[in-house]
Amino acid sequence: MTLKVSSDAHGFDQPITCFGEFQLDRQLRTLRRGAEHLKLSAKPFATLEFLIENRCRVVAKTELLREVWGGQQEINTVEQAVRQVRKALEDDPSQPRYIETVPGQGYRFIAVAYSPTPAGTAAGVIPLHPSRRKLLYAAVTGSLIVCSAGLAARSLLHRPRRVVRVTVGAGSVVALDGAGHVLWTYELGRGFAAPPIPEALWRTQGEDIDGDGVPEVLVAAYSADPSRTEELFCFSASGRVLWRYRPQVDVDLAPQA
Repeated sequence: MTLKVSSDAHGFDQPITCFGEFQLDRQLRTLRRGAEHLKLSAKPFATLEFLIENRCRVVAKTELLREVWGGQQEINTVEQAVRQVRKALEDDPSQPRYIETVPGQGYRFIAVAYSPTPAGTAAGVIPLHPSRRKLLYAAVTGSLIVCSAGLAARSLLHRPRRVVRVTVGAGSVVALDGAGHVLWTYELGRGFAAPPIPEALWRTQGEDIDGDGVPEVLVAAYSADPSRTEELFCFSASGRVLWRYRPQVDVDLAPQA
């Protein structure tokens, strides 16, 4: 799989930042895991917030001490705050999912963070993990969470035929059933190109987002302009576009071995 990492490391415009199963609210100064409110005091919260805001780079302990505490404490104060954050996130420092210790340098936030928007799209998705496969799957997981929220009110009475296979061409997406019959097509329009043949099957994935037994379809459409990232579409099983957005990475949906 190939990724194009954006160099844009600016903060999110939205007050809520999501990563993994957690939500950090800058306005309410709260950290949640689903409906559960996690206990995290002011300085560890500010430490986590600063690490997220400065993702994609290593943050020195002295910088954290200066920015969070105003330089009025010892370095071990920073270490204690990071330990409290890891405890709240249940993050193992030997196999970190969120905060990585870089020996002799400091800490780096390595999860994928994004800000959900009211329209049901994902904004500001920025990959941070050095492992490209893990990074991609975290980005797709975040996208599925957003899609799930948009499908919460969907009626269970309408059950369209199951999509078994999806093909992506230069200008259209075609969904097929198990017998190879066309269920629906969607015209992508101008600005999209056919993916290279070896990658053609990497750019679609079916997921039962709303739990009705009929999977929705995620499609990474190949941009005709090499300077632009691809665009991610989420279709209902009947071919209706539920949402679409252009992430900061080129998305492949190939399963891991």
